[in-house]
Amino acid sequence: WLSFFTLTAQKYDIVNFSIEQGLVQSQLNNLAIDKNGFLWASTLGGISRFDGKEFKNFNYSSGLSHSIADYVFVDNSNSVWVSTSRNIQIWNGRIFKNVQVDSAGHSLSALYIDQANNGEIYALGKNLNLYKYNSNKNELYKVSLGNDLITCFTIDQDKLIAAVFRKGIYVYEMGNWHRYVLFPSN
Repeated sequence: WLSFFTLTAQKYDIVNFSIEQGLVQSQLNNLAIDKNGFLWASTLGGISRFDGKEFKNFNYSSGLSHSIADYVFVDNSNSVWVSTSRNIQIWNGRIFKNVQVDSAGHSLSALYIDQANNGEIYALGKNLNLYKYNSNKNELYKVSLGNDLITCFTIDQDKLIAAVFRKGIYVYEMGNWHRYVLFPSN
């Protein structure tokens, strides 16, 4: 049998955006989309919000604690989380609010922020410790395994799965850590 098929591909227009089009800085760290369809970009010069036509930029002079924005994340309530090189802040549509770490009021920069289906928000700090957000106190508190370093995590429904340096894979569920996979020791 010999068959002939006609395949058609969709044609996409590619548009580049740079400082000339209004982006706050040209080196992007990551992107997030909010419920209003705005595209948020974290850059080495702050964050940019794109509405499909133009950029609105935020940096130190706009209320960010530092203009280097390492990570941007939009939670289920449409609040925009920004991790700068100094700390984590939440944009509520009007102002940036600092998120404290523990009751001592320390600050933290994050490599990654994510939210479980149940609304719990977690952040992996640059110090490779895992933190959970307490919205009543507007603070993050450590939920890591003692002094073990967490290199990355993901959330599967309401289970947080973390890779622990030289220890294996662990699951954080209902406030407790459970060993999931062990790495062979050398």
